[in-house]
Amino acid sequence: MLRTGAWKDIKFKKTNLNAAGQVTNGGHLHPLLKVRAQFRQTLLEMGFNEMPTDRFVESSFWNFDALF
Repeated sequence: MLRTGAWKDIKFKKTNLNAAGQVTNGGHLHPLLKVRAQFRQTLLEMGFNEMPTDRFVESSFWNFDALF
């Protein structure tokens, strides 16, 4: 329509550009994230504590070799 100029001969309906849009619903957690949260909550209720691991870099020894 832009190339041919056909838009000049067509009647378009009026558009209200100031109208508010529809309210959207929020998203949902992934099912695996829900399960992880349930396990975490269960372990915390059993008395386990979370370790602050954001300051540590774990070597491959502790992640792989020490498991055997």
